[in-house]
Amino acid sequence: MNLEEALSASHDLTHDRVAEFCQYVNLDVGADTICSLRLSRIVTVGRNNDRDPLDFLSDRIGVYAFRLRRRVIYVGECGTKTRSGSQDLQDRISQHLCPNDAGATLRDNWYKCHGCDFRTFQKEMRQCCLWTVSFPRSQDPDTQKIARLEHLLIGVLGPEYCDVPGSLNQNHIHR
Repeated sequence: MNLEEALSASHDLTHDRVAEFCQYVNLDVGADTICSLRLSRIVTVGRNNDRDPLDFLSDRIGVYAFRLRRRVIYVGECGTKTRSGSQDLQDRISQHLCPNDAGATLRDNWYKCHGCDFRTFQKEMRQCCLWTVSFPRSQDPDTQKIARLEHLLIGVLGPEYCDVPGSLNQNHIHR
């Protein structure tokens, strides 16, 4: 599939499709690089989330996508240093699923769009699938290529809850 075909394909993700996107930005992917898991294993309504299923992302950086009902709703990356120091994917993804974390762009944009409470947000997130493209920080992966992959996925998949200046997504969020 060439990039034009990828752009016109459905907005769903598969392992092969994610691997193709990685090729477009020259990211080498290994057997353990691309993973998916259901958020129902992590998000628990009315209680603290179970981070244990995300342990495999500890000390790894990369790109992640939340998919709900065959549509990618959010794409993010973790690989650059933040104001509070460096993060790994486990911490970054967990931020989105906590009730009061300042770095929860997905949750905050969901609230803006739906005007719901955290419990309702949790119920919807339990239906999501999480896709990750991750690399051990110890292997010193190319963070520019990781950022390019995030930009490509946002551009192609058009996730409605991303903060993308000047995009149609902003019009959807801030009605």
